[in-house]
Amino acid sequence: MGRSKYVVPVYQSLQDSDQHDTGCQWFSENKNFYHPVTATSVQGVLGTCTETTELKATMFEALAKFFEY
Repeated sequence: MGRSKYVVPVYQSLQDSDQHDTGCQWFSENKNFYHPVTATSVQGVLGTCTETTELKATMFEALAKFFEY
């Protein structure tokens, strides 16, 4: 189980070093392992991730299709 005092500073460091996308990716991969309080705290640090993650996925799909031809 993720503990807030260990997990939240990691995501805060990612935010402070302009690695928001990495933080969102890690959170989406691991949020089911975190205690609900920890997940809520991390969401508070990261803010919204859906637009960034969806946009990034769309860009990768477009690039993949481009390089297939």
